[in-house]
Amino acid sequence: MPLHSSPTAHPPSHLPACNDGTAYASLLSIHASGNSTFMARHGSLATVLSMLLVLVRSVRYTERRCRRDFILVCVNVALPAVFWEPFNREGIIWHTLAQPILAGVPTADKLELLKLTQYRRIMLIDSDVLVVNDLDDLFERTHDFSIAHHPYDLVQAQCGVAPRQRGVSALYVIRPNHTDFHELRGYFQGKSAWQMHRSGSEQTALVCHYKASSRLDTLPCSVLFDLGTPKHVRQGQAYRTCLRLSGAGKSACDQAAVLSEQCSWPKVGREVRAIHFKGKMKPWHHGCGAELRDTYRVHMRTASTATTLTVHDRIWWDQGSGSCRASRAQSDDNSLGQPAIWGKAPEGAARLERAEAPVQRPCCGYETLLRAEWYRHLQQGWGEMKFANLLRSRLGPNSKWQLKRLH
Repeated sequence: MPLHSSPTAHPPSHLPACNDGTAYASLLSIHASGNSTFMARHGSLATVLSMLLVLVRSVRYTERRCRRDFILVCVNVALPAVFWEPFNREGIIWHTLAQPILAGVPTADKLELLKLTQYRRIMLIDSDVLVVNDLDDLFERTHDFSIAHHPYDLVQAQCGVAPRQRGVSALYVIRPNHTDFHELRGYFQGKSAWQMHRSGSEQTALVCHYKASSRLDTLPCSVLFDLGTPKHVRQGQAYRTCLRLSGAGKSACDQAAVLSEQCSWPKVGREVRAIHFKGKMKPWHHGCGAELRDTYRVHMRTASTATTLTVHDRIWWDQGSGSCRASRAQSDDNSLGQPAIWGKAPEGAARLERAEAPVQRPCCGYETLLRAEWYRHLQQGWGEMKFANLLRSRLGPNSKWQLKRLH
């Protein structure tokens, strides 16, 4: 089915349209059987669309040179009209597949992007990613396939990919061409859904395919920060699980732990371009979810004002004062900081008393700032009234709108 824009779309006009043959893309694919993504299995329609809307808005917010097409590949999705408006405002181009590429493997439908040869480069970004800095320069990479680094992957060793080359398909830039599409589709369709999931799904297939032809380009880990990375350092739970259950051996687990440490937030946070709320690490799966849901921002209070903190600012627990402190990114690392407080709650929030309260110790960390940025885009995307409704539904799987798994 050809690409088409909604006639009601009203894209902002402050940036010119890009004319360099590049585009962004994401995927909303629901299969009737097999293992869909965590979001497709457990999320309500409001949840999944909220993730997509935050992604699109964060991309638009960080665009600097020009405004690119944003393609949403849809498979077996029935969208109620009430949810179209915020996407249309962002100029989304809907691309619908009549049939999935491999039943039971929704991520395989990403291969459809290889057929869109009217574009020179397409950047695929998963819906659980939040963009915090512009990605323009990634379109100028010279390889056919540039993928975000996966510091703790063990599966891609099956085709000889070195640990520092391993990638995560939550973010990659690809050159559309029919040759790669047919080769990869043939590989996918020669396997069952179970075999694909056991071998690392489309992520491993893509990395191995492009590595075999020396066209693989792995991006620095500062391009995409995975919130699950701290679990894989030597003191982390996932490292211990790797030693006990992976069968990869201590050397492989140690290598993954070293790379995870090198890709940790203290090491790369100031250069990070995008945040990956991978797997169960979603913004609302957090000890401070209620505060973020009700206020969606964290402030640094000074004598005269309260300044909203950004994802690149610093926040830490000060043992001496027994309080959460914060400072701006450009300040001296030795700064004593200022008190960190919750921002004012939006209209319709359930717990207004949280506004301007001190940030408590379990919430005093960089993860809170990342999640606060996600909620800010969510509120601005849906608007105050719809956002208040989402707050009351808590974005849970039992909300009114459910994903429809069509046969």
